[in-house]
Amino acid sequence: MIWDSLYLSDEKNTQKGTHYLLVHHLESLYPPTGWTSMDFFNQRERKLLEAFDGFITSSPYTTAYLQSVQLGKKDIITIPPALNFQAKINREKITPPINITLVANIIERKGILPFLQSLEGRKLQNVNIKIIGSPDLSPDYTQKCAALWQGSTTVEFLGSLPHRKVIALYENTDLFLSTSFMETYGMAIQEAAAHGIPLLLLDGGNVKNHLQNGNGFLCNTMEEIIDAIEHLSHDITPLNRAKQKAALLAQKEYWTWEKAALVLYTHLL
Repeated sequence: MIWDSLYLSDEKNTQKGTHYLLVHHLESLYPPTGWTSMDFFNQRERKLLEAFDGFITSSPYTTAYLQSVQLGKKDIITIPPALNFQAKINREKITPPINITLVANIIERKGILPFLQSLEGRKLQNVNIKIIGSPDLSPDYTQKCAALWQGSTTVEFLGSLPHRKVIALYENTDLFLSTSFMETYGMAIQEAAAHGIPLLLLDGGNVKNHLQNGNGFLCNTMEEIIDAIEHLSHDITPLNRAKQKAALLAQKEYWTWEKAALVLYTHLL
């Protein structure tokens, strides 16, 4: 039996057999205000996870986390998500304005509000930022973000879009932006990288593992993110250099769901 961490609860032990947990995200990785990561894990998650025989994770980052919390001798298999489309790689040289795309649901963990707050008052030129994501998961948080992006000449909020439209937007994106404080994998980042789009990422969780061979830039704070955007808007050379490397990286053979399924099947035999 494979359980999804979205439905992690005390009701698991209702059937006999071997039980694995497919770990997308754990709250202890980005705990609520007032909690430390380990306190939340020990009080809210440890007992639930100890009941499983093994775990299926989406990234080396999550695997390392589960190993660090000492759950005993548990079987852990890491299977990164695969792409379900063939990406088109745009090799044309980037010219101003820079089209930046940020794909994330409007929730606290994704860092949209502090990004917009850091952006406020900065007179960025030759930059267009599009934000795509659901505004419905945290209405109060969305309202705070909307107060900043409404009327902005730099930021445009597109709301939720069908996946095919997001993919179409990637084809005209010069720079993919992630302001998330924590990603256990980063599917949107993976999809952008598959299109040969340079990445501008806030360091958090598995995010840095998407940066390879100079295909983007890693920042530690929101201010560094804004500074990087401003610098690239004045000197686009580093961005075009990153695009060349991103395009070469995107040419590699894709990890497919068929290969992922075979790895899981073979491991569980």
